[in-house]
Amino acid sequence: MITVHVLPTVVIVYSPLAQQVEEWTNVPQGHFSMRRFAIRSLMLFGIVFTAESIPHFGVFLDLVGGSTITLMTMLLPSVFYLFLYASHKKRKDLISTMQISPDSPDDQLAGFAE
Repeated sequence: MITVHVLPTVVIVYSPLAQQVEEWTNVPQGHFSMRRFAIRSLMLFGIVFTAESIPHFGVFLDLVGGSTITLMTMLLPSVFYLFLYASHKKRKDLISTMQISPDSPDDQLAGFAE
């Protein structure tokens, strides 16, 4: 059952990274080529080599995965909301003091100080 879960996950996680590397190396997109096959094979070999050569690599992955999931689901949405709200409030304040017009583009971004 774990293999059925892991194999599609590897494809989903690995594909964007492989596409970015292919873009950096100017591999033509949209069709199969030996160059694309070689790049993806080398990348997969590097990933497997790293995972197999570092002892207790799973513990490190557990730490990184647990930290990033916690950040992405609990902390970062609140931080993003605060930035969006501060930007909205800053724009309303600038409109009320007539420093910008209501028709002006919404390019007033809040920083850490606001």
